[in-house]
Amino acid sequence: MLGVMGGVGLLLAVGFAVYALMGSGDDSRAGSKPPRPGRESAGEDTQERERNRRVPVKVAQIKAGPVQEQIHQNATLVSANRAPVFSTAAGIVKSVTPEEGDSVAAGQVLVQLDDEEWRLNLAQARVTLARDQREWARQQSIAARALQERKEYREARFAFETKKLALEQRAQERLRQESEARRMEVSFQENLASEQERDQSRSAAELSRIAERQARLEWGKAREDWERVQALDDQSLEDQPAYTQAEFAFKAARAAVAQAEHKVRRAAVTAPISGVVVKREVEPGDYVTSNSPLLTLADLDALEAMIHLPELHWNAVRAGQRVTVRPETIPGLAVTGSVSRVSPTIDAATGTFKVTVSLETDAERRVRPGMFVALTLHTAIRKGAFMVPRTAVLGDQETRYVMVVDEGTEGLQAQRRVVRLGVTQEDMVEVREGLAGGEQVVVVGQHSLKAGAQVRIEP
Repeated sequence: MLGVMGGVGLLLAVGFAVYALMGSGDDSRAGSKPPRPGRESAGEDTQERERNRRVPVKVAQIKAGPVQEQIHQNATLVSANRAPVFSTAAGIVKSVTPEEGDSVAAGQVLVQLDDEEWRLNLAQARVTLARDQREWARQQSIAARALQERKEYREARFAFETKKLALEQRAQERLRQESEARRMEVSFQENLASEQERDQSRSAAELSRIAERQARLEWGKAREDWERVQALDDQSLEDQPAYTQAEFAFKAARAAVAQAEHKVRRAAVTAPISGVVVKREVEPGDYVTSNSPLLTLADLDALEAMIHLPELHWNAVRAGQRVTVRPETIPGLAVTGSVSRVSPTIDAATGTFKVTVSLETDAERRVRPGMFVALTLHTAIRKGAFMVPRTAVLGDQETRYVMVVDEGTEGLQAQRRVVRLGVTQEDMVEVREGLAGGEQVVVVGQHSLKAGAQVRIEP
């Protein structure tokens, strides 16, 4: 019994000891608790939560500046100088010098037709011409001698030459007397000559004029006689069969030689322009007729594009304006051209007018005829335009808008602004309606931004 009571007492003693230890541990933990936060720490937490609640964005401030008016259009490039080459005679092709892609110079022989028969005909025509020319010269010599022997002919010619010489002398004398009369008139006005001397010089001048008129009448009559005699002699020569036949034969032979030479020249088909052979349609041995197509040449350095613009651009487009040409098949390549011609009229059926753009290809000739290109015509420079980054513009083709940052009742807020766009220049686009100068447009974070959202501007 005493053993059992002793064991129970021991257990109670151990239990009290454990309880005492647990009580002392709770007191120490209670004493180590941190102090409750104050009002300043609570305010900082509120501001941090408010900042984290706002959407971070980056903005760009709108400023007014000059903008280049532009007109955009698509077109297909063509060679400014393109020439089809046709056969000028019928015959067999003897040789074709260039291949497709070869460069040729203006006047270079491209196609040679077989001209052996034509050259033989030319040689025969030249022999005939030489014979007829000798006969014509002989007949002329005979006629000239007969004409010189005619007494009336010689007398008329002598009279004509004599009267002509007399007229020239009378004219020179008149000029001298008139000059002397003017000199005496001036001297008389300056009291250096008497009135009698002046009157004498006047009379001498008048007499010289009368003498010249008389000489002119005599020369005119001598000329009529000379022409009459010549006409009679010409008529008598025309009546001579040998003379007439020799003249006709000579002229006919000369024409035959010219025709044969022309035909030989036509056998060699030459390049009308300098350029590159872009199409070859014949081979040696082919038979061609007159006006058969042989080759096509094109100048690959001088290119053109024809576009038709609406009537509203009529007053904006002028010859000489700069044009940027961008081939769609070569991204990043831009070639500079210019407006070369503007049609003077507007097509009443379509309401458009034709504009021709000229350009020179790049050094590597990457721009070629037939390419589809995008054209940008740079017209007038307009001041006071609002430009924003293209990435800031959202929406579709019907409605375009941007997100701007305004000061609201609760701080900075995002607002949706519908805009009307204008000219695009590289990565910037003009806003013609919907924005004012000094406003801030969201350029980063705008895609998921909603109107009225609280935002904060990040640097």
